[in-house]
Amino acid sequence: MKSENFVGIVLAAGDSTRMKSDIPKVLHPILGRPMVDYVINAITGSGIKRLLVVIGFKKEMVVDVFGDADVDFVIQEKRLGTAHAVLQTSPFLENFDGDCLITCGDTPLIRGETLQDICRKHVDEKADLTLLTACLEHPTGYGRILRDKGKRVLGIVEEKDASPEERTIKEINTGIYCFKSRILFDLLNNIGNENQQGEYYLTDCIALARKAGLRISNHILQDATEIYGVNSRIELAQTTELIRRRKLETLMLKGVTIIDPNSTYIDFDVNIGRDTTIYPCVVIEGKSVIGKDCVIRPFTHIKDISVEDGEIIGKDPLGPFDSSVSGAYN
Repeated sequence: MKSENFVGIVLAAGDSTRMKSDIPKVLHPILGRPMVDYVINAITGSGIKRLLVVIGFKKEMVVDVFGDADVDFVIQEKRLGTAHAVLQTSPFLENFDGDCLITCGDTPLIRGETLQDICRKHVDEKADLTLLTACLEHPTGYGRILRDKGKRVLGIVEEKDASPEERTIKEINTGIYCFKSRILFDLLNNIGNENQQGEYYLTDCIALARKAGLRISNHILQDATEIYGVNSRIELAQTTELIRRRKLETLMLKGVTIIDPNSTYIDFDVNIGRDTTIYPCVVIEGKSVIGKDCVIRPFTHIKDISVEDGEIIGKDPLGPFDSSVSGAYN
C-alpha cells in the first residue's frame, strides 16, 4: 500500500450522554492521553499521513486539545448519523482520488498494524470497499454481518433494527472500513434514514454496494478486544485496564522489572530504562523519564520528573526517606 493514496477519517462528533459527562467522550483520558489520541496514533502508525477528524459536540474543546496536531477538523453541526458525518468530509476531498480509511474515535485499543492489514487487503484485492469484522461470543450492542449462502457479505444490520434471528449472529461490524473515495460519496448520497433512529447509517453502504455489483472485501480481526468501544464509564475503566496492561508488558519486554503489575500504574508517555525495578503500589504519571538501574519503592507517586540512572526513589520501609528528587512523593 502507498500511504499517500490513503486519507484517514476519524468519527469523533458524538456527545457524552451515556458517559454522563460535559466533556466530549473522545477527550476522556486513558493513561494521561485523550481517548481519540490512541486512534489517531494508530492511523499514523499504519503509515497514513493525512487525517480528517469529524467533530461536533463541544467541538471547541476538541480543537483546543489537538490544535497543534497535524489534522484537519471537519464540523458536523447536526449529528444525523455516521453516514452524514462522513459526508461532511466531501469538501476536503473534492480532488482526491485515492482510498479512505474510516475509524471511530472511541476505539482506543485498535492497533496500527491492524489498520495497515485492512488497507493492504483493500489494495491487494482491488476492492471498492473493505470492512473489518470480528466474532464475539456476546455481540450485544454491535451491528451484525449478513452473508449469503456463499459467505459473501450482503450488508450490516444494526442491533436495534435486527430480527431475533439476526441477533444470534456473532460476526459483528467493527466500524472500520476502507473505501475508494469516488465510490464512497456516491454511496453516501444514496443512503436513506428509514430506521428506528431516523439516522443515516454508514453501514447501509455495504448493501448499496452489493446491489450495485461493487467489489466488497473484508478482513476478520483475530483479537476482538481491539475494537472494544467506550460508551460508558464502566467501559472506560475496562478499556483503560487493557491499555495499562499493554504499557506494562511493553516496559517489561524492554527490560524493566515490575514486581506486581496488578498494583502498578504508569502513564502512556512515561519512559523507563532497563534494569530499573518498580515495586508494588507505584504510580508514575505524565511525561516522567526514569533512568536505568533505578529502584522505585512501594507507595511512590511520581509525576512529570526525570530520574537519573541509578537513583532510588521512595521510602525505605526500614529507614528514612532517602531521595531528594523533586517531584517524588508518596
